[in-house]
Amino acid sequence: MKKAICLKKLFLAVFFLCASVFADSTTVKNLYPKQHRGFYSSQNFGVSFIDFEKHSDDNYAKFSGVSPNLMEFRFGIGIGNVIAFYTQFNLGTYIGSSKWGDSDCDDEICRTYDDESSSGDASFVRTYVAFGTSVYPFRDTSSALNGFFVGGSFGYSLDASLINTNTQSVDLAFTLEIGKD
Repeated sequence: MKKAICLKKLFLAVFFLCASVFADSTTVKNLYPKQHRGFYSSQNFGVSFIDFEKHSDDNYAKFSGVSPNLMEFRFGIGIGNVIAFYTQFNLGTYIGSSKWGDSDCDDEICRTYDDESSSGDASFVRTYVAFGTSVYPFRDTSSALNGFFVGGSFGYSLDASLINTNTQSVDLAFTLEIGKD
């Protein structure tokens, strides 16, 4: 048993010695570094979280939910491998909880109305058309942080509830994001 452990340690030591002797370099080369110059195109599929409240003169709506199937497409121009300007289109179906009701009513009437009109379950569709920019602060193509970005966009959002009410709205909206390509 002791002999087997010694042989394992010897084998590992010889393996690491050979790997360090015959290794070309200790750093991993990035064969295809992220470049953001010229035409900029980005397609993303992922998860998104949304939380919003909307108040008007006589009613309110609140929704909080998660989209497991967000689709996003961006087209634009990248300048100097540092900044990208783009047009963004996205579509997502959200599942979460909603609350809505009348904001101008007496307390007793509001409680009754809220119990009837509020819901814990809701489905929600949101599409978003916007103009935005992303900044890529790390230009070194051999860095592990190459492709990290901070961005934001501003545009129009079309929102529609699917299950509990038949409501739609068109709003001005913005997004802020941090990510890595």
